[in-house]
Amino acid sequence: MAEDLLRNRLREKLDFRDASVGLVSLRPPFVKMDANRIGLMDRDLPGGSLAIEEAGEQLESLLTRKGKGLMVTELCLEIERLSALHALWTKEMLLSVLRAEARFHLSRWGAVGLSEWESVRFPSRKEVLQRCLEAGAGRVSVGAAMDQIEALYGQRPDRATLWGPVQQLGAKLVEDWIVADLTHT
Repeated sequence: MAEDLLRNRLREKLDFRDASVGLVSLRPPFVKMDANRIGLMDRDLPGGSLAIEEAGEQLESLLTRKGKGLMVTELCLEIERLSALHALWTKEMLLSVLRAEARFHLSRWGAVGLSEWESVRFPSRKEVLQRCLEAGAGRVSVGAAMDQIEALYGQRPDRATLWGPVQQLGAKLVEDWIVADLTHT
């Protein structure tokens, strides 16, 4: 069902805030089908509960073996290999399944680890930039920083995406360079 249609039907029957649909769609029995649709996990997710169990076992085993977190995009590729039904899963479906499983922990930046770990064990963009600045004695080119992030995340950030982590580090964007503010250290 389209998310807009679900909102309208809920408004007809209940008093609720629009944000509630987002929260509902992240928890069973609901599954986010794609960017615009919400379904029921057992009915609409290809393979249903058996496929969820298989995916969970596979991903838990993979993360345990690797000993570090992986990006959701990498996990999507792993899931596709499990079966023809799993190959039909969208990224949104996988995220719904992972959020419903207590054994997984998801970061805001798209990394997935095991809940038993102290963290997702995957560096944030801020941590990547911090390492770049440390390796460059407080200075790194924007291009080199973007290269490092792209190598880890599989997607090249734009300059605007770097702005937040640069600010969090107390660094500055100066032309084509990221420069640490050494007065704050």
